[in-house]
Amino acid sequence: MRSLNSAEPMQERAEALQSESESTVEDNIQMSAEAEAIQRQQELEDEGEEKLSVQTKLTIGQPGDKYEQEADQMAAQIVQQINAPSPQSSGQSNPVQRQEMPPEEDELQMKPMVQRLQASGGTVTQDVEASIQGARGSGQPLADSIRVPMEGAFGADFSSVKVHTDSQSDQLNQSIQAKAFTTGQDIFFRQGAYEPGNREGQELIAHELTHVVQQSGGTLSGAVQGRLIQRTPDDLWNAVNSEQDVDTISQEKAKEILKNDFYSNWFLVRDYLVEGKWKGKEQAEIERKQPWFKKLMRESFIKLRQTETDKLLTHIRDNELATGEFENLEPEDRLKWSSAGSETLTSDIDVNLKGAGSIAAVTLFNQLFKTELKWPNEPGTVFDVNVYAQDFMEKKPFTLDKNENENTAKIIPQQEVELKGDVFTKFAADQDMWSILKMRIHMTQEEWEQYQTSIVGDSLKPYDEGAQYQEGMDVETYHKQQKLRIRFAEAEGYYNEYQCLLQEKILQINTSTDEVYVTLRKNLEAGKQYLSKHQAADTKKMAAANLIYQEQLDEVAAIRLYLQDLKDSSKSKNTIALQKEIDQYSVRLKTALSHSIVYANEAYFTQGAVHFSVIGQQIGNSIKKDKKFDKVELQLSDEEYLHSFREQVGDTLKVLHEYSEAEIWKAAYKAGKYIDRMLKSAAPLVGSSQVARFNDLSEVGSIAIALKDEGANSETQQSRLNPVAGVMADSVSGFRNLILQFGVDVEKTYQNNQEAKKAAEKNKVEEQPNLDEIQRPKADSNNSVGAEMQQNIEQAEDKFAGLVELARQMWGI
Repeated sequence: MRSLNSAEPMQERAEALQSESESTVEDNIQMSAEAEAIQRQQELEDEGEEKLSVQTKLTIGQPGDKYEQEADQMAAQIVQQINAPSPQSSGQSNPVQRQEMPPEEDELQMKPMVQRLQASGGTVTQDVEASIQGARGSGQPLADSIRVPMEGAFGADFSSVKVHTDSQSDQLNQSIQAKAFTTGQDIFFRQGAYEPGNREGQELIAHELTHVVQQSGGTLSGAVQGRLIQRTPDDLWNAVNSEQDVDTISQEKAKEILKNDFYSNWFLVRDYLVEGKWKGKEQAEIERKQPWFKKLMRESFIKLRQTETDKLLTHIRDNELATGEFENLEPEDRLKWSSAGSETLTSDIDVNLKGAGSIAAVTLFNQLFKTELKWPNEPGTVFDVNVYAQDFMEKKPFTLDKNENENTAKIIPQQEVELKGDVFTKFAADQDMWSILKMRIHMTQEEWEQYQTSIVGDSLKPYDEGAQYQEGMDVETYHKQQKLRIRFAEAEGYYNEYQCLLQEKILQINTSTDEVYVTLRKNLEAGKQYLSKHQAADTKKMAAANLIYQEQLDEVAAIRLYLQDLKDSSKSKNTIALQKEIDQYSVRLKTALSHSIVYANEAYFTQGAVHFSVIGQQIGNSIKKDKKFDKVELQLSDEEYLHSFREQVGDTLKVLHEYSEAEIWKAAYKAGKYIDRMLKSAAPLVGSSQVARFNDLSEVGSIAIALKDEGANSETQQSRLNPVAGVMADSVSGFRNLILQFGVDVEKTYQNNQEAKKAAEKNKVEEQPNLDEIQRPKADSNNSVGAEMQQNIEQAEDKFAGLVELARQMWGI
């Protein structure tokens, strides 16, 4: 009863299979089970004694080690189950669950080995190794009579397993003094040992199948329902002892490390490789190895993320969307994408999809990522990749108005539908509500009530011109306050819907027997010792939100299609009624976009926030750098800047909640991007001297951004942020309260500035001269122009007087 692994000869086969897989990605995005299993073997090593580099010898494992013990235990349970009388009420067997191993024992074997009952360890001779490699894959499948019950008991797919019972297999077993041994998905039996018809033979088969699962990492043909021997981040720590070790880790190896050592969680990878949060390691050792791990993150993991994302999107564009309603479109008209995000080791990637198939592509991407690529979690969890359908970003998102003399440029965002007049007022009101909702989602009930009261007061009685219910409040201000209260009430309603829908989907994820969700739950269970509470909770929340997002996008697609039909009709017959309907559906489209984006991962809800953050910050900074402009300005309305400001407040609160137990400098560092954007969104609305802590918070945001760009270590982060953030509050909770108060102060100051601006405009109008007092030009027989002007004025006055009289008669005035 042995488990045999080899790396070097199998590496060549893995590379060949991977090459075939990559060359046919448009035809079939799923890697074959054989390639996956072989690649898995490349990383099996002894605990810290060997690195993730290629092994050159098959090694005989020690008898009675933890893998043999587990195989014995599993075999006994499996055989007992498949021979037990089946209950009449159930036609299906339940997979046997492994017993929990102590954490220190629960690690994957990292060195190619053959486990056996008697004899000590050693290495396999070159001749034996060559014979084993030559025989791999040539055996016979398991007989259905034993395969089917074994699959039911293991909860695994053993259709790819090959059984060897010929004379060569007998000789190989004799050469290593074994009754049977396993390498990958090939099981070699000694003569007479393969006996599926009796209990002893079944136990031997179950024992060897346990080794198959151990070596596969629990991913046999994508159907194994749990992992047996568990890998941990420590396996990578033990494998990397020099920069040269990092150079041997390809993207494919990084993929297996991400999947097995870090439980398919990008944030866990980032915590260890970038932040240096290794458990139980000496700080000096962490600092010595950290440059190597950062290089691994940059050279392997980040490149893997981009490769996997582009590969799947290419497959979707060229295959999944190449039939049906999109088949007659050019590929770029079906689907086109661009990625936005900084180039730091901690940045995410926002993939903005464009084209007729963008909405369908979101659903396909999230589905195929799990069903075809076999990842247990959502793309946002595995790679910190957020995929959005066409939202407020157009194919050509902006125009650039350049002033060569001053070496400046103005960015003017382009919109799918331009809104003016009353239509824009309705749109702005809707966007107002969505920006408030972003804050509501990340506030506690108490914070929400206090914030709302600070902005609009407890209540407003019906307005009476003879009474002053609020100092300085005229009728226009009163109605504006009432409308704002309505926005807050609407946001609360959508927040309740948001919570209910998420809980409904999370319940579905927790109870579904669908393989995708079963795998997700088991992966979270396997990594519970390493994943933080919010990382585990966010994994399920992200899966739930993606399901809702995909459903909401269906409404967006329907509105967009109908709006296009209206626009096409207006080309031949543009009536007032038709234009009114176009305006109505233009607002509905933007409202539906915001409603759907609420459930997209780390997305902005409003047009203002999208344009400010993506076009103004990410694209604007790139333009300034590439074109070498001294100044790049973004053209947004005051309302759009306000919506962006609110969303940055909400996202800042989100991050501060996630790091509520951290030191204040760490929380400020993590929230730095949003703090920086919050201050930059507020700057066009209020003066820095008008709001308390404006300059202090601006400094915090600027320092955090600079530290991220530098890839600074924790000590540097602390030394540079503590003197600023540390003196503003004594805890993360205190810093959070400061952000909430800053939000209130900016809102109220902006309102006051708007009132002052309105009053100034009113005074300016009152100071205009009375037109009736202006002397009109007199007719002059020598001035034909003056005479004609006088005649036109008199005719216009007569016509206007007639219309006024007619109106009085009609209305009985």
